[in-house]
Amino acid sequence: MTAAEERPSFTLRFQLTAADARGAFWHAAREWLPTLVGVALLTLLCATWRPLGHTGRIAALVFPPVAGLWMLSMRNRVTKSFEPFIGRDFVISLDPEAMRIDAGLVKHEIPWTTMRQIERGKAYWLFGSRLTGRFLVPATAIPVEARAFIARWAGDAGIRLT
Repeated sequence: MTAAEERPSFTLRFQLTAADARGAFWHAAREWLPTLVGVALLTLLCATWRPLGHTGRIAALVFPPVAGLWMLSMRNRVTKSFEPFIGRDFVISLDPEAMRIDAGLVKHEIPWTTMRQIERGKAYWLFGSRLTGRFLVPATAIPVEARAFIARWAGDAGIRLT
């Protein structure tokens, strides 16, 4: 942190690893859990509700493989989106106005006012932006003293913290 005219800023440096890509997938999979539970209940309903007859039993056989293929396609999308960045150095600058990301291949400046939410997990923080989608930062790369400032800046911008 630097104290230039009482305007704190932080610089985070980390390398994205294959383990981070897998962790991001499983972190995101939590959001898909209600959908998977719904598919399981729909499958049970189709298999046991008599008015659906033969069509219901066929649907009960179709829903689980379709849900499995959907999960595999989501995993592939996450993996492919991370591939170009694995092993690269990330430099993230945080200040009261914006979050600046330099990944070597891309540079983004994301004002706090364009953020939708920040998911603070034990292993990863996901920053959701209206402009660039989601961005993952390992929690170990975020210093403890920076976390309070991020929460304050997010609160000032009306960002949902979870």
